[in-house]
Amino acid sequence: MKRFRKNLILFAAGVCTACLVALAYPHISDSMKKRLADKSVFFGHSGKNLGWGNALEATARQNNKLIFLVVNGHEFKPDDKFKKLLDEYFYVVNFDQYKWPADYMVLQNIYERATGNAREFSAAILLPRLAPLFITSELSGDSNSPIAAAAFALAEKFSENPAATRTLAKALPEILGNSPAMEAADINGFSDGTIAWDIEGVRLNDFFSKDTSKYFTAVLAENGRLAARIYYLSPKFDAAFAAALKAQVALIKRLNDSPPLLDRLIIARALFEIAIITDSRGYSEPLVKFADSIVDMIHSDGRMIENSRHSITGENALGVQVLTLAYAYTRDEKYLDAAKKIGEHLEILLKTFSQMPSDADVGTASQSSSWTYAFTAKAFGNLHYMTGDQRYIILCRQLFDEWDKLFITKDGIWSANSYSSPTANVVRPIEFEDSRLPSYTGEAAQIIEYLKRADPTFDAPYGDKIKAISLYMLRHFKFNEYSTASWKLSQVPDISQRHIGATAK
Repeated sequence: MKRFRKNLILFAAGVCTACLVALAYPHISDSMKKRLADKSVFFGHSGKNLGWGNALEATARQNNKLIFLVVNGHEFKPDDKFKKLLDEYFYVVNFDQYKWPADYMVLQNIYERATGNAREFSAAILLPRLAPLFITSELSGDSNSPIAAAAFALAEKFSENPAATRTLAKALPEILGNSPAMEAADINGFSDGTIAWDIEGVRLNDFFSKDTSKYFTAVLAENGRLAARIYYLSPKFDAAFAAALKAQVALIKRLNDSPPLLDRLIIARALFEIAIITDSRGYSEPLVKFADSIVDMIHSDGRMIENSRHSITGENALGVQVLTLAYAYTRDEKYLDAAKKIGEHLEILLKTFSQMPSDADVGTASQSSSWTYAFTAKAFGNLHYMTGDQRYIILCRQLFDEWDKLFITKDGIWSANSYSSPTANVVRPIEFEDSRLPSYTGEAAQIIEYLKRADPTFDAPYGDKIKAISLYMLRHFKFNEYSTASWKLSQVPDISQRHIGATAK
């Protein structure tokens, strides 16, 4: 993500300056500017309410209208003055982040990196080409609100000179594709190309000894998994053992706060791994209870469905991982049976669609992200390990072939969004760091390393990809960054013979 972050600095400098100053800023009061600065970022109710997708861009360009995007779940009732503006100059789009996770992550990351704020955005104003002009976490239908002020100012300037903003949009891929020279990697902790895992264990113990509440769930979970894996290498790494136990405490606390299902799955995966490796039974009750709740979520067709909301493919794949770990932890066959049932549905999704959908309901149109593919590959890998069924290796091959076809970039690494994604013409970022989710490149590196050991023929097509990912990481990231734990997990020496304490059937 560092490359993406540095690209976004250019993005903010180029786009913010052009749009914020030239388009809207002169028309906004000083008090409104202060409110905007905290929760929004500039990048410079229609009678026809369109859905998100490539057809939206074509329609908006043809009719020369801006796009007012509202993230699903956020109430938006514009007053009469605001509604009149939207009717004249905008298409209002209800954006379902569950069906379009790649595009959501692109816009969310732009928002986070440009504002330095971790809130989830709720609305955005886009050019007809879907490039962002304004993104905010503060949505209101009041015509005196910050987003209304932005909409009025941008509509006025866009109607006066649409060509200027179209030119800006066309320049975005070039702006984003050129980053400043990267800093040299801090290779402290490396010796002759080998990571000093004892030192890393000490660092992780220090990390978990402090307040970790400010960190994203995935950063905590992946570093907890890493601490446990380091201890597994050698019992003499007692600092890593201490770090793993401290990670347990932090993760259980966060699990008890009842975060969204996706967060709970990421937490549970880490907690099961830690418990298996450290032989800890102190938190068995909440872990088993959570595994049971996953079993109860499974629909007759194999999908996990929580409270009748969307069944998300990535969540289903993480559910498989948690259930296989629950089986390794308890030896209760019901968890493995449940994991295989969900796996069968994932297989249907892979074989039925030209691109794996984000929504696990086969009757619902949606488009996946690279996280969908990474989590699903890991799910198939876990099922292969637990069952010994070669069918899962074949599914992994099919999945990686499809992922390469749709998401690969000129760098030979997958972008977060596919080439057919509505935001593909704006930016195709490559995510290397853990944040809200574990890095999909790190997840992929982990499963490929497992598959190379499980099936040596896997090494030929994917060994070079792992080298490319790892080389990029070593060149452009400091090893002491806690946001790269997913990738570090792929570098842990071969412990697959016992694989986090489990034994294949």
